[in-house]
Amino acid sequence: MGLVQIALGCALAVVAVIVEGLADAAVVVVFEAAFFGTVIYLICYRRFARRVVADPPPAPVDEREDSAATARRVVLTNTALGLSFVVIAVATVPSVVAGVSLGNGAACLRVCRLWRRWEQEHGRALLREPRWRFSAAGRRGWGRGRGMLDPQDFYAGETARPDGA
Repeated sequence: MGLVQIALGCALAVVAVIVEGLADAAVVVVFEAAFFGTVIYLICYRRFARRVVADPPPAPVDEREDSAATARRVVLTNTALGLSFVVIAVATVPSVVAGVSLGNGAACLRVCRLWRRWEQEHGRALLREPRWRFSAAGRRGWGRGRGMLDPQDFYAGETARPDGA
């Protein structure tokens, strides 16, 4: 997901340079990427990422999704986000949206690094079973959705693969 976000951010940065000029776009993209990436990682992603590796349960099944299917799912999942980023970039300032996408991608890659380190230290593969569910009804009478970094979706496999994948 992080790589897809970075690719989208780079494409939008090229558009920003064409529309806004090199100097203006470069300053805004770099600032937005650094600011948004840091804030989203510190406030949101880091907390979820640490919860995931705190005590992941063993995987419930031995059958794993093919890595090509995983890659397709990641691309398809990010397509809607990418399209909305493009629409927002066209309607507003492309350099800001490019920076947000780059920052989010960098934050996602930082989470992957944390998880990879956990896998290497524990000799176990961290697996995710993607699901979407609603929690119990809240104070206002409706449940809230659980997102992509829900610790309930992660499991520890028996052993990590030697290639690190």
